[in-house]
Amino acid sequence: MDKFTRKKEHFLKKRQVFSRMMTLVFLFFLFCFLSGCSPKARAFSLGTEEVNRPSYKKKKEWNGDYLWYGGIKWRILQRYEEIFLLADHIPEEYQEEWGGMNFALEKLEDLEENPSWDNSPIREYLNADFYASAFTPEERDAMLCIFQDSSQTMPKDKIFLLEYGDAISESYGFSADDYVQRSYDKDWWLLPENSVHYLYVASGGAVMEMEDRIGAYLDKALRPAFYLDPDCLVFLRDAAAAEKFSPSSVLSDTRMEGQRSGEWVPVLSSAAQHVEIEAVELEEDVCTVSYRNASAGPGQYLSAMVTDGEETLRYYGPLAEISSQTEGTVTVQLPDSYKKSWNLWIFSERPGEGKETSYASEPVVVLEGKIPVTELPVSEGRCDPDQEPESLDVIINRIYDPYLNWNAGDYEAAGEEEKLHAATAALLYTALCQEATGNALTNEEIRDGVEYAEEHPEDAQAMADIFFTQADTYGLSLKETMDRNFGQNLSGAYEGEVALFEYTKYLDYTGAMYLEADREEQENILIASELYLEKYRLEQEVSREYADEIAELIRHPEAGSEETVFYVETLKLYLETSCETYPDIAVRELMNYTPGFE
Repeated sequence: MDKFTRKKEHFLKKRQVFSRMMTLVFLFFLFCFLSGCSPKARAFSLGTEEVNRPSYKKKKEWNGDYLWYGGIKWRILQRYEEIFLLADHIPEEYQEEWGGMNFALEKLEDLEENPSWDNSPIREYLNADFYASAFTPEERDAMLCIFQDSSQTMPKDKIFLLEYGDAISESYGFSADDYVQRSYDKDWWLLPENSVHYLYVASGGAVMEMEDRIGAYLDKALRPAFYLDPDCLVFLRDAAAAEKFSPSSVLSDTRMEGQRSGEWVPVLSSAAQHVEIEAVELEEDVCTVSYRNASAGPGQYLSAMVTDGEETLRYYGPLAEISSQTEGTVTVQLPDSYKKSWNLWIFSERPGEGKETSYASEPVVVLEGKIPVTELPVSEGRCDPDQEPESLDVIINRIYDPYLNWNAGDYEAAGEEEKLHAATAALLYTALCQEATGNALTNEEIRDGVEYAEEHPEDAQAMADIFFTQADTYGLSLKETMDRNFGQNLSGAYEGEVALFEYTKYLDYTGAMYLEADREEQENILIASELYLEKYRLEQEVSREYADEIAELIRHPEAGSEETVFYVETLKLYLETSCETYPDIAVRELMNYTPGFE
């Protein structure tokens, strides 16, 4: 047999083997189809396991999955660690706000520096009005506050714009040279680079750069982005999956009959959802669960799900509607395919309608395989629906807090809009200082204060004028001036000076006032001066007991040693001399320039 014939026979044998293999594969899929076990897409996903991450394909539109959140459709750019989301389009209700906005806060001629992300109306809008109105308290709580622009010095944000690197990242389904994935309804903003280069994406998808700060005044559309905490997701539901919330002991298969939609609706872990398991029994394939303290009300359910050994959600369904009774018993019929490596879970749930977010408690295992748990669990949610909207804290920290560090010169040189911001800061801080409890203002009070200042700017600016006049006299900042006036430290709010008990007010005496004061007032001024020196110059702790000792020492120096007398006389002489030399300067400021008395 020649060489050619041997090769031919070898080729024919390989082709026969391949043909047989393909026949077996065909028969396998035919069997699956006829037996009703053809592959189906999962309609539920524990975490983001079933979510497709985007991948770049040349000249193809963005091809990742989507998440509905706050009634808005978002692109899922990243699904692990933090879930990174980008608005897919401009929703109808946000056409006006998202349709055009710029980075400028005021007129070009009033600006000394380029507009930046830090002080932009875009940042304020996204993290204030939009944040507070678009999302429920649980949705807000699940959004991570971790984004910080590389040039940013202010607090971190929850909602932001894409950076240039994000918009060309192939891991997010984009490309530097391919425009189609970035195409949009309109031109849309990216974050500025170093607050100098203003970047935007043209409607066709090309990234454009403007090196002139005038570009910051051009209106472009917004595409907000944010990070979602994956630990706050109980599971995801395919938006195309049929919603069946009729209670039944028979759980439904979580696979879809048709194709997966690629759009997901979240089920968030909510602290408003809870249930306690009291007893678990299993008889053949029927599990009976006794419960108490279940979340009750319209649209509230006690639900169950089955997961396999790989933690894939296999079966799911509501067991009972909990309209009023918070305790009771439910039964679950285990599926025929239930295996020893699978688990049965129970949780409280309030499903949303359509593409609205649903809320649930964290599921707890009641059957490990076919063995009832012995330590009866409590199912509780995570995201706190009563948490105040964080945006208002961001507002006061970002917009108004910096003005508390202004001195009188800053105020006089400012434009009308910034003067109003400074006046609002003074109004808010005054309200904070006047709180009887000493606690920080609530967000609602902050909102009311801001709205009042906007509606009555003359009142707010009159207050600011008074405080800045005092600041000019003292040579201090607005905040330092008000701390002096109110004489208190506000724990958990702004870091103010520690009050020196009842003597703080005497530090506000000027030199002329000291010279005209009677003996008792002058002694109180001496006491206040010594306490101030100890606290702020020598950085010693000042207790009320110590203040009483100093008061006794200054009022009755003769009861002490010669050293005590010399000390008191020296401090008194320094004050008298300084007050004669600087009659318009406050005692506190004299102490700031006084070397420590040893």
